[in-house]
Amino acid sequence: MNIAEHCIDKFDSHYTDSCGVGAWAEKWYFDHLTGLCHPFWYDGCLSTSQNIFNDRETSLPSSTDVTSKDAYRCLEEKSPGMCKEKYPAYFYNKETRRCEPFAYSGCAGNGNRFLTLQQCESICNQFRKLSAIETDCYLPLSVGSGRGDMHCQKDAGFRYYYNKDYGRCGKFWYFGCGGNGNRFFTYSSCERVCRRSSIGEPREPSSKVCFLPREKGECAKGTDRSQQRWWYNSEKLMCETFTFSGCGGNANRFASLYSCKSHCDGLIRPKSRTFSRLANHFLHYKPQFLGSVVNVHLRSSDILDLMIIRNQWSTFRTRYSFCGITHPLFFI
Repeated sequence: MNIAEHCIDKFDSHYTDSCGVGAWAEKWYFDHLTGLCHPFWYDGCLSTSQNIFNDRETSLPSSTDVTSKDAYRCLEEKSPGMCKEKYPAYFYNKETRRCEPFAYSGCAGNGNRFLTLQQCESICNQFRKLSAIETDCYLPLSVGSGRGDMHCQKDAGFRYYYNKDYGRCGKFWYFGCGGNGNRFFTYSSCERVCRRSSIGEPREPSSKVCFLPREKGECAKGTDRSQQRWWYNSEKLMCETFTFSGCGGNANRFASLYSCKSHCDGLIRPKSRTFSRLANHFLHYKPQFLGSVVNVHLRSSDILDLMIIRNQWSTFRTRYSFCGITHPLFFI
């Protein structure tokens, strides 16, 4: 999306004053707050602002068709620029997966800058299915810098990146400094993170990730890409925060508390089916020995550890059946 420089200028309300220079005529300006073009009456007042147009058509932000390359601007970091002005704009926040407002200084910056919320969402919403770490897979290959720097050479070496055009990971030589997040220590970690990601189709990760241990990951020495993340603690049955290094790790990592809870909240780690645990599960009361016993038939379930099918009184001894094998169970 290429925005005309005239639209970036802040509208000068002095244009609406009565200066007595000429006949009143209808003009237009672009409103940064609403993203809409508005008419006003003008009689020749002068200003340095270029945000003034003869008709509505020319006041609309000029743009070209969005290409695939243009869309990846959404993955750049927020950059307000280096000037002192404060123009309202929007950027795509890959951490929260939303378009958010920020103040643009008026010069420099990068492509992750949009005049309106609608412009930002129309281009960047395709990335909302991806976590922050997965969006790194769609960054262009960057070999870094520091070819002649002894400090950088300590961290130089072969790394792996995800080639979005071919849909697989490749090998490259990293020079030790700089670069971007599309860089992995191992081929397997690259494949694990990036081959799972898909812009085109929504996906739901397996609930098995909720039972993985917390892993902060490991980045190259001297590299600080630490981020606050959430993981599901299956022992405490709750989501907790931890500091993720920004590299490696596993899938038990969520960008927000909401994301963690919506996927894992309340899940209990499957228990091993031992004799003692079986006894604790299927009898919730202390039986009285009256010369009769209970036949309890159990069946394995993917949802619950145990499912009691039926109770039946017998005259000899208590038995339980699990996975097709019958075992005796005596009460003391």
